[in-house]
Amino acid sequence: MNYNERNRHKRDAFIQFDCDQHQYIHNGHIFKSVTTIVDECFKQFDADYWARRKAPSLGMTPQQVKDMWNRKGEISRNLGTQMHTKIEHYYLGTPHHLDDQDGTDRLFALFTKNHTLHPYRTEWAIFDEESRVAGTLDFLDYQNGKFSIYDWKRSNKVVDRNGTPEKANRWGDHAYAPIAHIVDTTFWHYALQVSIYRYILEKNYGIQVSDNHLAVFHPDYDRPHVVDTPYLKDEVISVLNKRKSEF
Repeated sequence: MNYNERNRHKRDAFIQFDCDQHQYIHNGHIFKSVTTIVDECFKQFDADYWARRKAPSLGMTPQQVKDMWNRKGEISRNLGTQMHTKIEHYYLGTPHHLDDQDGTDRLFALFTKNHTLHPYRTEWAIFDEESRVAGTLDFLDYQNGKFSIYDWKRSNKVVDRNGTPEKANRWGDHAYAPIAHIVDTTFWHYALQVSIYRYILEKNYGIQVSDNHLAVFHPDYDRPHVVDTPYLKDEVISVLNKRKSEF
């Protein structure tokens, strides 16, 4: 029996994830994903505008620029999914046949040398029925009587090469109300995402979390970076209250 089976929660039976539609379903109702909730808190990238701006210098049409971005985005998402899969196999102790296409295996190997984790649950679908929100937690560590969240990221926008979090937006952009004081950067997006996971665990699963971390593995870097994120509890409550007002 692996740790996911050993530490199953009674609520696990009441949430399903449709991989094809990328939807969480609870008692026949579609729940909004945590990543969607976070995305809706911030201004979305205007692909049409920026494609028109970039096209002349690239010698491409705006549509060609957007197609290029879409291809790069799909490749990046696939590599991120593959990285998550390999990390889960590592902690479960199960074999996999996925190649190290971009060097993140090397970074993860360095991470494991310096961080001995004790998995409690991995890739755990959790939900809050009151706000109709659900998401998948990458990794919940439990040791010395303390729970810690780890979220795996394959991104070069979370921290700089020295591991310093990117907390400033050079255009001065912020989130929408009711959390307009939160700066619009990838670091803060992920800090909010992980805070929602923590809030759901504490509110619905009886798990008190001590700390949250982003573990960043990007092939542009020569080493992995692990950064702590603050618990944005008040902001999470505001965001989920706004969500509840939608229905």
